[in-house]
Amino acid sequence: MLCISNTHRSLQPLKAVATATFKSLLRQRITPFMLVLGGLFMGLGLLLSSVDLGVRYRLFENILLSAQIFLLHALAWLYLFEVLRQEQALNLCVLPLSAGIPRAHYYAAKFLGVLGIVLLYGLFFVLVDALLMWLIEGQWRVPVLLQVSLFVVSAVLAMALLWFFAAFVSPINAVIYSILLWFIGHGLDELWIVVSQQLGGLAMFVVTAGYYLLPNFSFFDLMSLTVNQQPMAWAAYFFGVFYGLGYSLILVGFANYLYGKKAVFPVASV
Repeated sequence: MLCISNTHRSLQPLKAVATATFKSLLRQRITPFMLVLGGLFMGLGLLLSSVDLGVRYRLFENILLSAQIFLLHALAWLYLFEVLRQEQALNLCVLPLSAGIPRAHYYAAKFLGVLGIVLLYGLFFVLVDALLMWLIEGQWRVPVLLQVSLFVVSAVLAMALLWFFAAFVSPINAVIYSILLWFIGHGLDELWIVVSQQLGGLAMFVVTAGYYLLPNFSFFDLMSLTVNQQPMAWAAYFFGVFYGLGYSLILVGFANYLYGKKAVFPVASV
């Protein structure tokens, strides 16, 4: 009992840091803006769903999912950048030393605070999508909801990339690198197909290695199956979930280890 009590007390400061980060980000001006923007996209999708062209090409699902993948990743980058910017500007990394908290644990709590915001938005989108699918099509359309959950995992991996790069470079450069890798990761499947059909040997080996070693965001995009109401392969879904969470855990763990050794954040070069 004493051990459990001591563990609980040691986690209290970390819980406080994560909760304070979550609440401070929730009060940011970007929060209502993103909610309004999401509502506009959903309204546009609803409008097009009543048009023959929209029904034929399933524009509602396309617009809905495309808007949500954009909003989830934009929120992840913006919120995490704000946390990193404050850490750099205010030199808050001295706080864990004065409070007796390991610096690596402190940064893990900050990351969890941002993660809580992204998960909250993901849950919000899932509930809204479920309601809209029921009102429009009279069914839950489970593949649509699963695709949104994959977008959430993709946003978590995008956050982990930014968090990792910020251990080496300034926050703004970390954002640039993570967005760049996000775009590259979405094209890895097309690159692999092209190289496998036209090239071989060393080129194929390099592309295959990059296909699995680089953050491959194409694993999270099953929209073509979802929109066309084709069955989603559970193996592909769970592979995407475990791949994204496992990759994120490695990146965040290594980054937090580096943060624990740091005195200050890297500053932007002039």
